[in-house]
Amino acid sequence: MDSPGGVVHERQLSTRLDLEAQDCHVGLSDPHTKPQEIRVMPSPLAQFRLLDTSELDVRRGPLAPSLEEVARRDLERYYATLAGELRRIRLTENEALAICDVLNGTWLDALTAHLLWAEVEDAQEDGVAEKWSIDAPDLVARLRAIGPTAQLAICDAVERWRNMTVDTQDITTALRTVGLVRE
Repeated sequence: MDSPGGVVHERQLSTRLDLEAQDCHVGLSDPHTKPQEIRVMPSPLAQFRLLDTSELDVRRGPLAPSLEEVARRDLERYYATLAGELRRIRLTENEALAICDVLNGTWLDALTAHLLWAEVEDAQEDGVAEKWSIDAPDLVARLRAIGPTAQLAICDAVERWRNMTVDTQDITTALRTVGLVRE
């Protein structure tokens, strides 16, 4: 039983760990000594309400019997897919900044991210090529060729870049951190 404030005594933690991970070996002090206090921090909890669970229901099985497990697994797969797509894309720093500039104030979601190339194409009229010293027609052609999942990965990375640059002035590091540009 937990103590107030989330403090767990060593013996209680040992029992909990034994139940949660049978093969986990934890070095504990002599059972005759006074138990040490260990603060246990829970993992962050994310909750959301699904309007339609049919897509999750058909993905349930022995390895993911609950909707929560299916959602967690599928979200991990989604993030891995986006990261994989970003690794295949080669953008210069100025091209990445041009895309960030073009998408400023624009929301592209899963249904519209495949139009990223069109946003960049339209921005040529506003002088995006001159502003960022890029070959805009070449960038548009490359964006059209990469496909919708890669375009979604770029949109996601731009959103994360925006969130990072709110707190920092180092936009180049932020571009690398989110995967839009590599060293």
